[in-house]
Amino acid sequence: MKTLYLTIIVVLTLTILTGIHVAFAIISPLTISTSSVGGTYSTVQSIRFTTSDLSTYTVTPLTVSGLDKFGVKMLYSTITGGKEWYSKWDNGIPRIFTGVDPLDPWFDANHGNATYSIDGNGLFKISGPVPRMYIHDPTLNVANSWHDVEMTVYAMRVTDNNTAYAGIEAVARTNHGTTGPELRNLCDTRGDGGRLRYDGHTDFEKETSHPNWTPVANKLIFSGGLPKNIWIGMKLVIYDTTDGNVKLELWYDDSDGLNGGNWKKINEFTDTGANFGVGGTACKTGIDPVLKLTNSDNRAGSESDKPNITVYWRSDNVGTNGLIYKKMSVREISAPSPQQQSSLYIPNWVRNSTGWWSNGKISDSGFIKGIQYLIQQGIMKIPPSTQQGNVTSQYIPNWVRDNANWWSQNQISDSDFVNGIEYLIEKGVIRLGVQ
Repeated sequence: MKTLYLTIIVVLTLTILTGIHVAFAIISPLTISTSSVGGTYSTVQSIRFTTSDLSTYTVTPLTVSGLDKFGVKMLYSTITGGKEWYSKWDNGIPRIFTGVDPLDPWFDANHGNATYSIDGNGLFKISGPVPRMYIHDPTLNVANSWHDVEMTVYAMRVTDNNTAYAGIEAVARTNHGTTGPELRNLCDTRGDGGRLRYDGHTDFEKETSHPNWTPVANKLIFSGGLPKNIWIGMKLVIYDTTDGNVKLELWYDDSDGLNGGNWKKINEFTDTGANFGVGGTACKTGIDPVLKLTNSDNRAGSESDKPNITVYWRSDNVGTNGLIYKKMSVREISAPSPQQQSSLYIPNWVRNSTGWWSNGKISDSGFIKGIQYLIQQGIMKIPPSTQQGNVTSQYIPNWVRDNANWWSQNQISDSDFVNGIEYLIEKGVIRLGVQ
């Protein structure tokens, strides 16, 4: 147990009690009691702080989350005892291979048909018609299966034959061709994938029996197709929900990881066991193609009883060095609470007016209009005492402008900003009235 006393202005993003992220500025003295300091995460038992309006708060317990080893924002925390895998492409050793990475036995590209070139400085270049890159324990120990996961990569499209359905795709909840042949162990080939396609669309797809996939939730993201020669960040998150369903989320970053990335959720889907895989091919008699692929290692039909042993990345018909990856990772995550499972869409005018307000270019009423909109749209939840009538400003501490400015510049996520304002209203740091 350690206690830290800080005497400077600090900015923290906290996960409080139910997992709600809160961003705010504080003025010391700040007391943090923690079980560990340093590394990617610190588990904190309590925190006591005084804000610039001299109010004092104590919050416990909480987790201070951060960035992964590449400096990329982690959307959800790694579960206690969970696995984390990071690409070893920046170890200073160039290499070319067609199977397992000779310097990383967990990176198994001995599938499909492609050649892989690593420059040793972090870049992984793909050439070939059927690139398939699996990440799993080389001993195939079921104890090292992947369950709820957050898969991350930055990819640059360079040259390909414009196959519409191809692109950047991550697949989890699978044992495709890993412990047995893919044309024999058909039920083990089942998996859930999310992709950014070359035709500019995003969707999810379930493989019900190799090589049969059933897509859902198709959305157009890039009207001119997936852009070339720019870095595109993509995350696929898959986890079981508290009601027994399976949630899939696809996230996109257009900032090349600046300040951890400007991550936006661009697609999501909940597999209820009746809506994903409809009309698909059964992997064997008696197995329904719509069966949910949960994080359990006890899956009906699995030939190996290791249905979650691997995750993988895939594309198709890539030209010479035609698809480049960097900063790839896979982490086993703690399934988020319902409060964290936000699907926010905040119009640009709200962000712009918040930025102008933070810089003193418009009055408090402009900022309050943005809060009114978020409340009216159900994006922001406020205490019952302020849910009647229109919101008016009674008191907003000046340091809230800093947080607003960071959000307007994408240094704080939408959910962090919204949940932070909710928390500050609830605690009376921002005081609102009604008329």
